Amino acid sequence: MEDLHISLFYLTLRNDQLKKKSVLSKATKYATKSKLNYPESIPEGFKEIVKKILSELSCDLWWEDLKQLATFNRWSFSPDLINAERFIVSRLESFGLKPETMPVEVPAKRTLNTTRSNNIITILEGSNSTRKNDHYIVSAHYDSISQNPEKKAPGAVDNASGAAAVIEMARLMAINRPQSTVVFIFYTGEEQGYHGSKRYVNEALANETSEAIRLAIILDMIGYM
Repeated sequence: MEDLHISLFYLTLRNDQLKKKSVLSKATKYATKSKLNYPESIPEGFKEIVKKILSELSCDLWWEDLKQLATFNRWSFSPDLINAERFIVSRLESFGLKPETMPVEVPAKRTLNTTRSNNIITILEGSNSTRKNDHYIVSAHYDSISQNPEKKAPGAVDNASGAAAVIEMARLMAINRPQSTVVFIFYTGEEQGYHGSKRYVNEALANETSEAIRLAIILDMIGYM
């Protein structure tokens, strides 16, 4: 199977609101500016692979995951956030993936004490012995906020829509294993100051795994119209 990591761009453009040449052009220009090692010409059979993956993409599954995530109060200080975490972990495990958690502290705010929740990370190792050392991140934050978060913070658009999309992309990549490694990350504490993503970046810099990262795609509020 030809390398699939370019197809991640196409998957993010599947939403009907984004089916515009201008968006695809911007994605292509971004890839060029990022000096990614993409081939000068499209490899033979690549279009067919992309079409196959897109044909397997399920908007129904995305919608069901989005609705389920929106049933939880995903405010960083809510005890219900752990249930959202458990749901995401169970979905990833159902694809045969092995998610791990990364503790993240969200600092105290006014009358609230410092709380701790988790980033969720699962790594799909590439099938090619050489290319698997190239890591491509697909991520979204799964926490939420509202005007009255003590009572509810469903965050259907911000950002159950993005988190559900990462779940669906993980499902697709698990059955269409790419040559390079894909790292799926669900960040916590984003609404309080990007605490989850900062924690991951600091960790990557500390253990030098950042050197393997070739591209990061962040899905945020993709259901916004």
